[in-house]
Amino acid sequence: MGFLTWSKRWRRRILTGALALALAAGLGAAYLRAPIKVEISLDPQQHFQTFRAWEATIELLWTEKFDAHRDEIYDRLFDEVGLTRLRLEMFSGDENTTRSFERFLSHDIDMAGWRARRYATVNDDADPNHINWAGFDFADLDWRVEKVLLPLQDRARKRGQKLEVNLTYVAFTKQIVNGSYIHTDPEEYAEFVLAAFLHLRDKYHLVPDDFEVVLEPDNVREWTPELLGKAMAAATRRLHAAGFYPRLIAPSLSDAALVPEWLDAIAKVPGATDALAEIDYHRYHGAKPEVLNAIADRARALGIEASMLEFWFGRADYKVLHNDLKLGNVSAWQGRTVLTFHDIDANDKVVLNEDVRYNRLYFMAIRPGAVRIGAASTAPYAADPIAFQNPDGSIAVVIRADHAAKVTLTDLPQGDYLLETASKGSGMPPPTAVHIGPDGRYLAEIPGSGVISLRPAPKAGG
Repeated sequence: MGFLTWSKRWRRRILTGALALALAAGLGAAYLRAPIKVEISLDPQQHFQTFRAWEATIELLWTEKFDAHRDEIYDRLFDEVGLTRLRLEMFSGDENTTRSFERFLSHDIDMAGWRARRYATVNDDADPNHINWAGFDFADLDWRVEKVLLPLQDRARKRGQKLEVNLTYVAFTKQIVNGSYIHTDPEEYAEFVLAAFLHLRDKYHLVPDDFEVVLEPDNVREWTPELLGKAMAAATRRLHAAGFYPRLIAPSLSDAALVPEWLDAIAKVPGATDALAEIDYHRYHGAKPEVLNAIADRARALGIEASMLEFWFGRADYKVLHNDLKLGNVSAWQGRTVLTFHDIDANDKVVLNEDVRYNRLYFMAIRPGAVRIGAASTAPYAADPIAFQNPDGSIAVVIRADHAAKVTLTDLPQGDYLLETASKGSGMPPPTAVHIGPDGRYLAEIPGSGVISLRPAPKAGG
């Protein structure tokens, strides 16, 4: 056999084999793209957490780019995001006489100069049971209230909604340069907290619903679990004596894995957990499934709620949210700040950030007061459901799809619903009105990984 004849035969074999592999790959890809048939059933007799709040943190400063769209963003936070609670932060350096925030706004000091001062404290006087108002400067707190909180509360009222306020103490003491910090004394800390509550009430007729005791105390050297427990006990005593009864939120750790041991130490302090209503964690470290389960178990044992209250910069996507609801049994959740749900595009238009395009299907379907019920899938690897029952008996279902799927929902109450889906490249189409008949069944489809949401349609006039 000549060399040319031999090489032609082998070339034909190679080409034939390559063609076969290409066909197999194509068929395999087509198979992977083929929708999986899934059936989802609901069990309203199985109850988990009651949902409370979709939270966002108020930014202190807005850029000119965003400030021009402030009113539109405020409206869209309710109409397309479904916001129900605000974190209103107060800095430990509000007990000071340097007027650092006013000096920053007037350009007397720059950002670095203000950053070095905003958590430093100067005692108002030597008596923690006496408030010397000249020793407090709540200018940065007032800025947040007037620029963001009050306008959003006004919009909530006009929509017949309640916007909860979570007042949060912040003391990132590593930023302090040439300053002191006195709030490691539980009584001084309690005096500061009471002063803030009195200030908000007397100036704005505003009483916070919730109080987050210290933001990320595991990120500073001064705060320990024992000190946090003493601070909680002291603040609870002073607030109750003055007629304030906020729900306490703690321990607000950046490392979720530390939450159980901090709770154990806090609980050893008499009075520390008297007003504790919400165990919260952040997701920057340690939020493994087994940790979320442990936090959920601890909240259940104490008869209080769990929450995930910070994971910013677009990292809190719908998969994170789904796991927090299902594994962490959270009743409140925060993935972004007020300003960052939206962006401004090249045409100067307000647009949703990509993670919010998916997450909002959860936000709009799961509303305060709804109770999570049982929901089972025949193929949870492809379509994993979570369902909530509203006080009126109506049911909302949100499905995390990890594959193209044809999903048959069963056991739905008869009635009118709104269907929404979010997947890659789908944009944000308007909800589709659907009617569920007496058989309680509905077939929904999604072309790839993403989210399917089915929620009760608003009643006429509602």
